[in-house]
Order: sequence, then structure tokens, then C-alpha cells
Amino acid sequence: MNGRNRRYRYSVRQSFPSSAALAVVAAALALGGLALSNCAPPVEEASPPVSELLSPQPRLFVIITIDQLRADYFTRYRPLFQFGLKRLLDEGVSFTNANHDHNNTVTGVGHATISTGAYPRHSGIVGNYWYDRELDERVYCAADPDHYRSPRNLQVTNIGDWLKAKSPESKVFTASAKDRAAIMLGGHEADGAFWYNDSTGDWITSSYYEPYYRERSSDESEDEDRTWVDDFNDQKLLDQIFGSAWEQIPVDWDLEELDVGILDEGVYQPSFPHIIGDLEIAPDATFYASLYDTPLVDPYLARFSEAIIENEELGADDVLDYLGISFSQLDLVGHRYGPNSPEIVDTLLRIDRMLGELLDFIDAKVGLEHTVVALTSDHGIMDIPEYRQMKGRDGLRLGVDDVLCFQQVHWALKEKFGDERWVIRDFYLDLDTIETSSFSRQEIEEEIARQLEQCAHVAEVWTGSELASDGTAPTDTYHRRFLHGYSLERSPDVVVQFEPWVLDDLDHGSTHGSAYDHDTWVPMLIYASGVSAGDVPDPVYTVDLAPTLATLLGIDAPDNLDGVDRSDLVMAPRNTVGATLGDSQ
Repeated sequence: MNGRNRRYRYSVRQSFPSSAALAVVAAALALGGLALSNCAPPVEEASPPVSELLSPQPRLFVIITIDQLRADYFTRYRPLFQFGLKRLLDEGVSFTNANHDHNNTVTGVGHATISTGAYPRHSGIVGNYWYDRELDERVYCAADPDHYRSPRNLQVTNIGDWLKAKSPESKVFTASAKDRAAIMLGGHEADGAFWYNDSTGDWITSSYYEPYYRERSSDESEDEDRTWVDDFNDQKLLDQIFGSAWEQIPVDWDLEELDVGILDEGVYQPSFPHIIGDLEIAPDATFYASLYDTPLVDPYLARFSEAIIENEELGADDVLDYLGISFSQLDLVGHRYGPNSPEIVDTLLRIDRMLGELLDFIDAKVGLEHTVVALTSDHGIMDIPEYRQMKGRDGLRLGVDDVLCFQQVHWALKEKFGDERWVIRDFYLDLDTIETSSFSRQEIEEEIARQLEQCAHVAEVWTGSELASDGTAPTDTYHRRFLHGYSLERSPDVVVQFEPWVLDDLDHGSTHGSAYDHDTWVPMLIYASGVSAGDVPDPVYTVDLAPTLATLLGIDAPDNLDGVDRSDLVMAPRNTVGATLGDSQ
């Protein structure tokens, strides 16, 4: 059963009158006007579509996302780049002022926004997880009760779907260490989406993507249904790393000048070298899982992406194909060691080398002159608060008193409204209890907000009642981002905005998810033949990437996207000095 015969009904917000069809109608009306009037002005020769300005015409476009790639990495560490990142920055159009314009800046949300041109409020992907009231359970963004993993929860189409609608023979493939990243980049009509199995070190998929999925036992290795994916996995390339440590690539630069330092060099957070695996004498599940926390899975993904191009013959003819790749390991490293660590620098240097090799492969197989490459990220990351404190900057990690303040809201609600269960879990209200009470949903929300705003380090609390309406006019940047991120059906009824540089992760390391620039400001870069390089300082948003690529590639995008086509900026970039992440947020 092929990928086009197993789709679910989903709420597609977008409609599909093509830009080509609209152009035909407009031309017909113009010709009609000339026929009726001799006084009509002469018709000027129409400019060619933007897609025809790319020369030669693309046969492949590749969207590369680097998970947790904060935009200032491209300015801070640019002197260290010598290979793929340097090539893209030197020869591409770089939007230096690109942001995610939504809150809850996490992986599932970011990848859905990048590929659909829709904010979470419309795509339905409001988090990596959310609470489903009907199922009374926590739902994973890429979960599917029938296929285990699929784009079932994505409520709009994406650029892969638009390509398939225009050209059914086009091929759409995606891959990432994270299933949600691959699935959100691929959309509903992808031919295949693959992700890393940290128990076996293999690339796997779900039954949604036939014929690449099937359950097999170990003695079925010669099954006649084998695909090239099985052959690739059988090479066990990661086993070649077994018995090696993660060693630091030598850097001929004073890293302190780049604001890099070791927060705690000791038994609790040793620096290089880093052990991979445990006390074992053969690669096993512990080894493959341990690799997931290092940058060494990214080159393995690059090799697999090359195998997709070669075996699926992407870009081999004049039919446009699409490959989406999300490199995840910068995110894993950043969470553990923070964005100012030597480990982050080492990971970026490895990404730089890896992308250089990948671009060379694409050039040899397809030709970079026939390829459009877009590079961006799903979110950034906050500095580790303890590092900021060490440097004399504002920064704080929540503690015991902060947790207790939140928990006291439970008792405040009971005291004011009665001894009922007003909150069902997390920040979702128990609507059944409210419905049988004499209180409104808005009253409960506002009381929770009032109580929480008395807690230290809480900047504002947003309620569902004030975020629910599409017609609400945002009062500032953060209000706008919370509006864009809110879905009445899926988002919590109360959303907390902490003060700047306050981390709500009580464990260690760092995280992301806020509406502040350190989490929203990401690179957005487009590389294409016939497009002059340069930096574009104009404010743009990641939601603009899909409609911009669609115009450049001649793909008909839906009319009512949240994102805006910025192809005019791509075709006429302006040079400027890159921005830096300030401490004034």
C-alpha cells in the first residue's frame, strides 16, 4: 500500500486555489477589458515568475534544521567555520533577524511551523506533548494509535504536501534522530520519514510509511521485501565508533574570547574526553543510547541522508524532489552542557565538517546548481543561569520556594471556590467540575493567574480566555507570541511567562521553550544558484520560510497561510553586519 492511500481526515485550514490559476483569471480579465475599450492603457510585458529567476531550474530542495541552533552562534563562532557552514554563510542569503513568533519554542512546534507556514494556533502542534480532554491522557505530538507514529495530529498541510499536490510524481523524504522532527518536516504525504532507534542504532519508521516499515524477526534478514534501508542498517556503521571516546577537536582560538567556559570541571560534569557507553565489551542498547547524547549521531544521519538521495534517486530528473533533514545532537549537547560550553563549540565544528561533506555529495550526485538549500532551527536555548551568574549577568534557576508557591494555588482555589477538583492536570482546568458549579471558566482562570503572579519571578500569566479569540489585537511582542501559540482545543488554560533569564528547569544544564529572544532568534538561510549572497536585516519569521520556498520553487501554496512570502528579499539581499544576542531582554 503506497503513501497516498492511507490518509486520515484532518482539519485542513488551508484552501488550494493555485497562484497559477489566479494568474490565468487575472490575465483573462485584463484581456477582456482591452476588448471592451479602445482607451485601455497598453499592456506592459509581465515580469517572469520568481521561480523562473533561479537558473538552472532546481531538481531538489533540501530543508536542513539544526536543533537548538541559536542565531548568535553564527556570529560568535563564524571565524571557526571552514566547511559547510562557512559555504552556506558565504554563498547564501542569510536572514540575520529571523525569529519564531510563538511561545513554547520546542522541537515539535518549531518543525511544524517551519514546514507549514502556520502558527501553532492553526497547525495544532502546540507542544511536544499536550493534554487531550477527550482521551483524558497526555498526547505526544507525533503519536498515532494505529501507526504508532505519524503526522495525524498535524491539522494543516506542509510544503511536502503542496509539492505532492502539484506534482504527485515528486518524491518527499525526511530523516532525523527525533521522530517528531522527521514527521513534522515531511507532512501528510511524505513517501518516507525515518528516525534513530537508540536501542539498536538503526534507522526506523512506522507503518504509516509503507513499504519501509514491517515487523520482522531476526531470522527474516533475507526477506524478499527488504529495502535499501535494511541494507544500510545491516552495515552497523556506528559499531565502528565502539571503544572510542568523544574527543575535542583542537581549536586554534582563545575560546574565552567567544564567551566559552567550563562551569564545573570536576566529577559531576567532567570536560573532555567523554565516555560513550558503559562497562561493556560489545555494542549494545546502552552504547547506542549513550551515542544519542553526543554529536556523533549527526554524521551517521548525514550518511543516511546521502543513502536516501542515492537509492531514491532524488534530483535525478527534471521532477522536483524534497529532502528534509533535522540534525538533533546540538540540542542534546546544549541541554546537558549549555550554550557557552566547549562541547557546543565542538558539536558545531563537527556539524560544519559534516555539512561540507554532505554538500559535496549533493553536488556530485545532483549538482548544487540544481539544488536549493534552506537552513534554520526549531528553537534556541537559554544560557545556564549559573554560568551567567559566574559572568556577573542576570540569571536565575527556580528553586524549592518557587515550586511551593505554585503548589499553594491548589489550596487557594479550594478556599475560594470550594473543595472540588478545579484543575485536572498541569494547567488544564477540569471543565466538567466547572460546568456543574456556579463559577465560570474565566473566573477560575483569572484567580489562578492572580495567585501565580504573586509568585517570585513570574512576569505574566496568560489565560485561555484572553488568548482564545483570533481577533484579539496583540499589545506587545510577547502577547503576540502567546496568541500565535495558543489553541483552544489543545493548549493549557493558563500559560506562565517567567521573567527574562529565569530558567524553570530545576535539574541541571539548560533548556528552551520561552517566548524570549534566546529561544526564538534562529538562523534562516537560503542557498540557491542564481541568487547573490548577502545578509538581510529585515525582520522575518520562521513561519515565512515555507511560503518563500514555495514561491522560489514554483509550488502552489495555500492562500491563507500565517507566513509571508519573502522571496523578494531573497532575490535582492542587502549586506549588513550580523546582530548579537543582547542581555537586555
